[in-house]
Amino acid sequence: MGRCREDPPKVRLFFALMTGDPRLFDDVETRLESEFGPIALRGEDYDFDPFTDYYAAEFGRGLRKRFMSPRDPIEPERLTAIKRRTNEIETALARAARPGEEEPPRPINIDPGYLNLAKVVLATTKDHAHRLYVGQGIFEEVTLAFKRRERGFEPMEWTYADYRTPETLAFFNRLRRAYAETLKDPSS
Repeated sequence: MGRCREDPPKVRLFFALMTGDPRLFDDVETRLESEFGPIALRGEDYDFDPFTDYYAAEFGRGLRKRFMSPRDPIEPERLTAIKRRTNEIETALARAARPGEEEPPRPINIDPGYLNLAKVVLATTKDHAHRLYVGQGIFEEVTLAFKRRERGFEPMEWTYADYRTPETLAFFNRLRRAYAETLKDPSS
């Protein structure tokens, strides 16, 4: 029989930001830093439009995306509360941009997730066959798995197209190396 582990290792939080107004990246990064600590790693902004038109009705075209990760590891069970908090930030920014509207469109999408040595996990409010309900209206999915033989993260059958690109995989492999260093030296 396996033993329940009351204190699993901390994980590395990250955020995927997507917007049609790249000026919002810096403002949202400042907000996220105030709540989750200094950003230690950022990916390069990239054009999101070629991957899907799923968000076009809400955000329009010309979408840009950026990954970023705070320095400090977190407990994995915090991801649910963090997803709910990023939804609140999205709502606050929408209402500030379009005061008076009952449900204004979001100017930015903020998706949190975490990484450990074995996987990249995303939080979402949308159910699907490969997602597990974790409470408070939030589901989680493993979207990338670390393959030792290949020495890097690889996508799953359901992984979003932009998470499959060499640039995104390189970001998560860099983040994994940084995370592994914190496991060796918890004071860093």
